[in-house]
Amino acid sequence: MAAPNGLITVLVIDYVTLTRDGIRTILDTEPDIEVVGQAPGVREAVELNVEPRVIVTGLVSPEATPSKIIETLRTRFPDAAIFAVTVLDDLTIVQAVLAAGANGYLSKMATGAELVAAIHAVGRGAQYLDPSIGAALIRMQSADLDRPDGTRALTPKEVAVLKMIALGHTNSETASRLRVSMRTIEAHRSRIQRELDLHTRADLVRYAIETGLLGPFEDAHMRVHSPHGAPPPFRVVGDDPTRARDT
Repeated sequence: MAAPNGLITVLVIDYVTLTRDGIRTILDTEPDIEVVGQAPGVREAVELNVEPRVIVTGLVSPEATPSKIIETLRTRFPDAAIFAVTVLDDLTIVQAVLAAGANGYLSKMATGAELVAAIHAVGRGAQYLDPSIGAALIRMQSADLDRPDGTRALTPKEVAVLKMIALGHTNSETASRLRVSMRTIEAHRSRIQRELDLHTRADLVRYAIETGLLGPFEDAHMRVHSPHGAPPPFRVVGDDPTRARDT
């Protein structure tokens, strides 16, 4: 919705007061941009009596996931362009936020000039992606096209977890190698099994081999060099209850 005299009205949302004030300071120097409201979170933002042309929002909140933040704002402000400015650069989060209705995504490592350019872009109806994030998304999408068909329903992180499982690593080893918590690995594994309709580690290993997720070297290495010095997990894990408990 166009503002009077072509003015781009902006609502700034971020739980850090210093960040909100910093963004406002940058935008206040622009003659065609006016900050019409600020809020520390989505709950406060939806109660404001403003109809901004652009919403600049962070994605870190104790109350909602990044995609839920966007969905809530999109419901309350259906005509606004929603623009995420955040430290989060996980590509799965970027994809989820864009799918939820965001019009742009910018890293907090960007300059003030980049922020202004991005707001001008989304304010006139264009999409804007931080160049580094956009390039990474293109690389990920290209890699996704090269993935076995059977794994395309999984996120890149889930594919990494599936591959670690297929190579015989336990949940704790996978968590350590991927630098995430055990709970995260368990959640990934649960979704993998649900998405692929597979129920045991042996099923997952067989699936990874049959779909070509493991290259020839990795397949051979897995069969000869189990991380526990045991026979290949493809044969053993489904039958050995002690290995099953360790996962």
